[in-house]
Amino acid sequence: MSLRGIWVFSSLEKAAECVIFSRRFPTVERRAVLHQEGNVLTQIPSDEELCDSVLKELGSRRNLAAGLEEFDRDVDSCSKLEHKPVYEVRLKTGSLWPVVVIEKFGLVFICIPLVEADLSHANPPLVKLPGVSLGYSLLHSIMDFIGNWSSKEQLQSKVCELYKVLCAVAPFGTPVDTNFSSIQALINNKDVIIPQKGKQPAWKPVQHKGKQHLMFNVKEEIRAAQHVKKECQDERQLFGIINCRADLEGIPEITANITSLSLDFLVVHPSVLEGDTHVQAPSFQPSQLLKGPELMGRKLRFRPPTESFPLCHYSAKTPHGLPVQGIYQMQGDGNSVQVSVQLKLSTKLKNSFEYFEVHLPFFHRGPVVRVDSAGPSTGSMLLSPDKRRLVWDVGQKFPSKTLEASLNATVHFGEKRQQAAENQPIATGFIEDPFCTGINSYAQVFFKIQDFTMSGCAIDPRSLVVYPSGKYKLTITYEFSTADYKIWNTNGDALFAFPPPAINS
Repeated sequence: MSLRGIWVFSSLEKAAECVIFSRRFPTVERRAVLHQEGNVLTQIPSDEELCDSVLKELGSRRNLAAGLEEFDRDVDSCSKLEHKPVYEVRLKTGSLWPVVVIEKFGLVFICIPLVEADLSHANPPLVKLPGVSLGYSLLHSIMDFIGNWSSKEQLQSKVCELYKVLCAVAPFGTPVDTNFSSIQALINNKDVIIPQKGKQPAWKPVQHKGKQHLMFNVKEEIRAAQHVKKECQDERQLFGIINCRADLEGIPEITANITSLSLDFLVVHPSVLEGDTHVQAPSFQPSQLLKGPELMGRKLRFRPPTESFPLCHYSAKTPHGLPVQGIYQMQGDGNSVQVSVQLKLSTKLKNSFEYFEVHLPFFHRGPVVRVDSAGPSTGSMLLSPDKRRLVWDVGQKFPSKTLEASLNATVHFGEKRQQAAENQPIATGFIEDPFCTGINSYAQVFFKIQDFTMSGCAIDPRSLVVYPSGKYKLTITYEFSTADYKIWNTNGDALFAFPPPAINS
């Protein structure tokens, strides 16, 4: 993992003064010749030619004969794939690759890593070239060393020191230490007072100070569609997200066990260091979960960033069916319709809601002028301000004995105005569904339950391990809500995707 050369160019100076710093490593260049055949290796040109070629690759038209309005195929064409900050620089003698280029402080920092692979057939993937990552890190250290300069004298002073520093940082072109503060202390014959324990991670630039608090929020949602026709099976998707916020001192490492009855897929945050997919024996049985041998766990070990972040996304199966079974019936004409909604709450669902509403939208009709109804069996009914939806507020609980609720009503519509219908989506937010014409319609269910998840997904508090250990407050919250829950009219058609027919071999 060595570098063929390091350069610093100025994009603000004239052509004769654009090269600010140049350092080549002949021993690395000799190794490059040995690794490549003579007709494959592209020799590094003069500093001025390299500067002009790199600035052209970056899109600068300075030093070029082409005018600003003239199309340049090499620069303006979109057929070339970009892998910034790695470029393929075109020269008179061929193409130079890979070239790592970073622009900052009005300067262009460049290095050419050594490729210890055969380039006669094709360029290897960048992920297989560790010299590219090492050169990128070294260029960032050089940028931090030079800093934001305000005068040419200050820049020249830093450049003169850079020659001396690189002798210790990258002797013979091989970086050995990119910590410029410790290297500069050794050059000036000074002791390094503070031992370097590692660079502060970019994802946690500021450490927490104060009371320590660890919070988890498990938010689960369900998407479902129901229709009583035999050819249309009920569709449902259960998915969720676990958000975490760790107000802990230092750079802690946390291990948590996620338990569930039916956890399916799990996608973790980049901060997760380890994820065990095998079954873990949980150390608790929370009251909100169904006790049984199916309870399983997934262990995650992670280093949290400062802010709140999604620890993982998951999907789960619904072995107990839909949380709410419903039947929606609507029939009538353009002037009035009769609607009937029947709901049955599952015994597996917690009968305590933050809210539970059923919306009955009426598409491609005039505004609702009158509703004849004796009222729902539980809750209340009202008309939305746009007069296009009937809203049934079921309340916070279903009747405990039957777990059932129903609504019957006759809805009368006014005259449909074409001009009003065109402007209505902008004025009220009501968007006409092109499929829901005639009696094709649905009832949409909205609910939210606190301290409950249908999949049983939970954080095992006894499995939490925080290193380094210390006192902290732990808060774990749960919520279960609907994402898109439709009950289609049994008298009309429904939008369903039929599975492809099985092909017998």
